Amino acid sequence: MVNEPQFVTPSRDLIKRGAFYEKRATNPGKNTIDGITIIGTGGLGSGKIEVTVSRPALTNVTNLIKTGRTASGKFVSGLPSPVIRETEHAFSDCREQGRRVDTTDIDINALQRWYEAYLSDLGLNLGGDGIMIYTSRSPHANFSNQSGNLQSIRLVGNDRYRSVPQLLDETTLATDNPLYVQGDFNSVSTKGVALISDAFNILSNDFINHYPGLNQIPPNGGKLCGISQFQLFYFFRGTETTVNASIFTGNVHQRTSDGDGVHVYPRFHEYWWDPRLRKPSNLHILGSFVNLWTSVQAKSEWCPAGGDCYSAPTRNWG
Repeated sequence: MVNEPQFVTPSRDLIKRGAFYEKRATNPGKNTIDGITIIGTGGLGSGKIEVTVSRPALTNVTNLIKTGRTASGKFVSGLPSPVIRETEHAFSDCREQGRRVDTTDIDINALQRWYEAYLSDLGLNLGGDGIMIYTSRSPHANFSNQSGNLQSIRLVGNDRYRSVPQLLDETTLATDNPLYVQGDFNSVSTKGVALISDAFNILSNDFINHYPGLNQIPPNGGKLCGISQFQLFYFFRGTETTVNASIFTGNVHQRTSDGDGVHVYPRFHEYWWDPRLRKPSNLHILGSFVNLWTSVQAKSEWCPAGGDCYSAPTRNWG
């Protein structure tokens, strides 16, 4: 447009360690935005995975979240537990050459419930203009994530009896790592949500985790690679799941004839099937897909449906 400033597409550099989103989560610039960072590896604890909050001042709250208490020592009753945990070799990602995946597991509902109680104990309420979360397992901005286990973030209900797919406020979550959403997300009293990541994956409500130290299929193990499609169908069946969010993430564009289209913009890892209806199970997504960059950490090419990767759901997207 004439006499208008040039529009520049947002860069993936914004989600790197130490860049825009991490800085904003530590210092949002105004008290109406709540900032939270979750950074590190090695389990929740000092010098490992550490958590900070921006209000009323930048504070390390790692031990408070670990014990489920507020600043005055009050126990937050009814809180899903754990709020944050690490899972080494949570599963294997067959698209990423069968690499084992290490995850920081974040129960967003539990985290926000704890944070609301933390603020209340200080005589404060949520800021009102949303919650900004930055999380990463990367040690530095130039971390390539190309060797060893794939370092990733997973949003999951850690407590099957008390976790709820509900957010307390509009939420932005950003990470430079691959992001996995496991189970229903933001499906109760839906809020505006932006999920920003290197790559975006959806695991169904019935996804089976791997049991560390075991290299077997269920009941003794979890998602493996190098299995047949029948084993994928029998052991790793994706069930009806709902995810409501705007998804800003990367893609891989190396193929010239086929590959990462919108149909696999969210990456799948199960055989999505409803045995009662004898058809693919439903994946409901309400939101938007915004492809702004090429994935640089989870950067393997599209894995066609079949074999050990996935069989697609019925896509109920809008």
